[in-house]
Amino acid sequence: MRNLKRALSLALASVMVLGLMVVGSGASYADVTSEENQEAIEVLQAVGVMVGDDEGNFNPDKNVTRNEMAVVMSNLLDLKVEDFNAADIPFTDVPSWAVAYVAACYADGITSGTSATTYGGSNTVTAAQAALMMMKALGYFQYQGDFDQEWTLATIKKGSEIGIFDGITVDRISPLTRNDVAQMALNALKLNMVTFTGEVGIEIPTAGGQPIVVGYKAEYTPRTSANSKYNQISAGTTDIASNNQYYVQLGEELYNGDLRLSPDIDAFGRPARYWEYDGKEIGVYVDKSKMIAEFTTEVTGADLYETLTRNTVAKYDVNVYIDGLDEAPTRALSNVWFTKNDIARNNDEGLGDTGNGTLTQVFVDNEEDVVTIAIVNTYLAIADDDYDDNNGELDVTVYGIEEQTAGADDYVKTNNQASETSEPFTLSTDDFAIEDYLKDDAMLVTVADGEVQDVLGQPEIIDSAEISSFRIDNHVTVDGTKYNFASSAEYDWETLNSWTDGTGTVNMKDQTYDVYLDQYGYAIGVKVLDAVNNYLFITGIDLNSSNLNNRTADANVIFLDGTMDTVEINMTKSTLNIDTRTPENNAILNTWCTYTVNGNDVYTVKEVSNVNDNVTNGIGGATNSNKDKLAQYQSQPANALAASMIEINSKRTSVAGGTTTYNRVYGNDDTVYLTVSLAELDNNAADGYNYAVIDDVDSVITGIDNANLKAWHENYAASETDKPTVSGSITGGHASAGVYALYDDDGYVIAAVVVGEDAGTAKNLVYAHTSNVVAEGYDKTTDTWSWSRMVVSAEGEEIEIVERGDSLEYLDEMEQNRWYQVKYNADGEVIEVTDSDAAAYAGDIDKWDLTLATGNSSGDEGDYVTNINFLEESVNEYDNVLYYEYQTTQPELIGKTLYVDTAAKQGFRVDENVAVVLQRNTRNTTWNTTFYSGVSRLERIVDDLVERADGTYRYCISAIIEDGKAITVVIRDMTSDYNAPNWGTQSGVLEITGVTFDATNGMDVHFVNRTGVALTASDVASVVVKNAEGNTVYNGVSSGSVDANVADDASGVVSFSAYKSTPSNIADYSVTLTIVSGGNTYTGTATVGAT
Repeated sequence: MRNLKRALSLALASVMVLGLMVVGSGASYADVTSEENQEAIEVLQAVGVMVGDDEGNFNPDKNVTRNEMAVVMSNLLDLKVEDFNAADIPFTDVPSWAVAYVAACYADGITSGTSATTYGGSNTVTAAQAALMMMKALGYFQYQGDFDQEWTLATIKKGSEIGIFDGITVDRISPLTRNDVAQMALNALKLNMVTFTGEVGIEIPTAGGQPIVVGYKAEYTPRTSANSKYNQISAGTTDIASNNQYYVQLGEELYNGDLRLSPDIDAFGRPARYWEYDGKEIGVYVDKSKMIAEFTTEVTGADLYETLTRNTVAKYDVNVYIDGLDEAPTRALSNVWFTKNDIARNNDEGLGDTGNGTLTQVFVDNEEDVVTIAIVNTYLAIADDDYDDNNGELDVTVYGIEEQTAGADDYVKTNNQASETSEPFTLSTDDFAIEDYLKDDAMLVTVADGEVQDVLGQPEIIDSAEISSFRIDNHVTVDGTKYNFASSAEYDWETLNSWTDGTGTVNMKDQTYDVYLDQYGYAIGVKVLDAVNNYLFITGIDLNSSNLNNRTADANVIFLDGTMDTVEINMTKSTLNIDTRTPENNAILNTWCTYTVNGNDVYTVKEVSNVNDNVTNGIGGATNSNKDKLAQYQSQPANALAASMIEINSKRTSVAGGTTTYNRVYGNDDTVYLTVSLAELDNNAADGYNYAVIDDVDSVITGIDNANLKAWHENYAASETDKPTVSGSITGGHASAGVYALYDDDGYVIAAVVVGEDAGTAKNLVYAHTSNVVAEGYDKTTDTWSWSRMVVSAEGEEIEIVERGDSLEYLDEMEQNRWYQVKYNADGEVIEVTDSDAAAYAGDIDKWDLTLATGNSSGDEGDYVTNINFLEESVNEYDNVLYYEYQTTQPELIGKTLYVDTAAKQGFRVDENVAVVLQRNTRNTTWNTTFYSGVSRLERIVDDLVERADGTYRYCISAIIEDGKAITVVIRDMTSDYNAPNWGTQSGVLEITGVTFDATNGMDVHFVNRTGVALTASDVASVVVKNAEGNTVYNGVSSGSVDANVADDASGVVSFSAYKSTPSNIADYSVTLTIVSGGNTYTGTATVGAT
């Protein structure tokens, strides 16, 4: 909250000790946030009990000693410490600075020693010890009999009962931090004081000298008074006296009614507590005791309905605030405002313009029957100038916000791709700790009531970052990590929009960026920086293209994001080991370089020391003195046999480094692997040879755990080269091959170009939960079409995959509700799609390279399993396994094991944070896909699967299992609960088992003959098919025939070739089949699913 920093009005006469009594300039400590008991810390500062150090910090995580606790209690109770400076106390281990405080507390009965002569003051104070001191101040524990057998248990029991531990998360016997002590002290200030009203009992002497107390009765009664000063913290009268007396709280007693607490509403509309002291505001703090949920992503009507429950939504009033506004002021919010009518179970639309980084808090006041929904946006602000020490102010610009009416203070969030939206604000040091901010520094802020309400500190900045992919209003990928944009991201507008202007004037590979993250980890801003050194891989250079006396030449290069391009190299300033006498030899240069690029897109490169060239000053060389701390080395298999290929994967993490010092160099989470393909270059006219040169980047993988690569020998590479129609052939020594590794002096591979193949991993698998492509576009500058389709990744996230080219090959051929293996090029575009049964579908999709498990014995294993009984052996053999199977019995989750076959106890382990994808049909026409996570959610889903009329279930379950645990589970519930699942139950002597629709061959009805007689081929049949809504799909009278003779109790098929269509219903159908055979009529009715 916006809590004004204010000087202490209380004269602090006590000695300033260890930061417990350092007089700060006010609240708003630099190291205290609203999540760290800010209310307690600032209230205690205002009354002079605990304040910060002279650096402006409160040090909330610092442990408090027993000596320091005595200082806190002395300040809290305003004990006359100066009277105890020369006090004689029985403890011999108290330092001189703490004697007066310990003596004062000891004399007041607040504390005691750890033994007769020791105080243990240097020990950290425990929660129970601190609570005992404060509860004694409240009036409890006046007699030894209150402790029964053990003081700790008695303290914990009574403290928990009265609420002294509220907000304290540590164990009761654990050490307390300053944060914890502040919260406990605030709790004490709000608690009722008590008076002993029990029976003292009688002491009976014993032979051992320790008397026994008989008849003691522990009873404490809250203190009351008719004085109105005792109506300032907990308002209202008691019900124990007829003269409207008030309960006496500790804070009311200690501060003579000048410390006041009252209910309020903060600037964002949230229920709050308002504190003041001596007539001056301390602050307004959110009353989190009324908060039942909070979100930091998009919130739908269904989310709020589930959170609040039906009765609350129906009976309570609902108040909505967006950045403190309680109604839509103008057009900007008219489309996003909502009422309680929008809070509905079936409303999957986002409400209130919520999104990534938007804090939505839900409060319920059960006394007033009111629900408050407060939506608080975080914005990025940039300092316009240095902090002005003369007037104590800082001018900032807040991005992504706009005032709708001049002077109306109605600021709302905007996301305007047409132009930048921002507003100026002036911050004061009276309100915020802003003294250290300089021009262009960034901060995170909230805005309400026409002002900046919170300065949340500086954002996390990923500085000098290379961005490998970007989608406006969606995400930015930095060093292989994807950061979704915050919904308020608007800075820097030119940077954000330059990537989508289609002019080609900005290349992400040419520049570096600062990426700003909000407190939730979302990208809230991106700022372009000047170019810095990066890495590129030169495949070849054309000296024949050089001009201006060989000052520049064209080079084919690969960047770390996988982009392959022809760039202009400044040959004068660059350092390259090239053959100027025989330029054609530079067709296969294949070398790593660092680079800079100027404003004219001319590159200056410096070749990294190459171990193959026996460079002595490389990190692997003789002198080991390379200042760049980099080296490169090409390695390739011993021969062209497939068995000798270099494998790079999570088990084989290293490649050759080429030196004794770096015999092997290793991939890590940051290593970039680029697989490339080759093409033949005809150089016969120059030197009589043809070359296999790197022609394209096939895939980009970041992280060794994501890699599954095989590198080729040069002879194998030559045979795999894409060859044009030229004379001659590629000979040894003229083919790019193997692994070109760039590594550092820690022996880690920074990047590697791999001439070979990407065998793929589980991360290449996607599940097609949508029915078709969702977008189509045409780029005039490249003369290419693009298509996109939403799929489910192996990690259980909904992602968009893109295909580019002259025509659509793959995305439209992916059948809905099937798994596919997808390979991508360097730009993340689809270049190949394979599946488990390519022969079943015409088109360009080939069969994948996953192995189908055929049994549960050694040698039968596979990384694709369609029978739960075969899964265990395959999981033991393979790191990554795809399981996919249709089931008819309800699964059961026990612990973290999902039993698919509950009778045989066959199943698999699931990860604690397993991604869960649930598919259910909506009104029996379309599939609705919902994404969840966690074991508890998976348990609810399997428990809620829809049961069919015959007591069975019909669903398809699949899972991605990594290292023995399922990281993703997809469940497609094929039974609809629309209009209930029990209509059209099985009856008759024809046992209907299924129906198949085919737009080419017609409809087939499958059945089991229970007539007692054999049916013959060509017996005439009729059928009536209805969907779940009762609408007739097909009524075919005498239009079908039995395909072949069907014996009694045997299965058969009746074909209705006249119905060549596929209805929109995707769930169950009611089918009534009639067959006339031998003069007799036989019928059967059932509810079945389409196959």
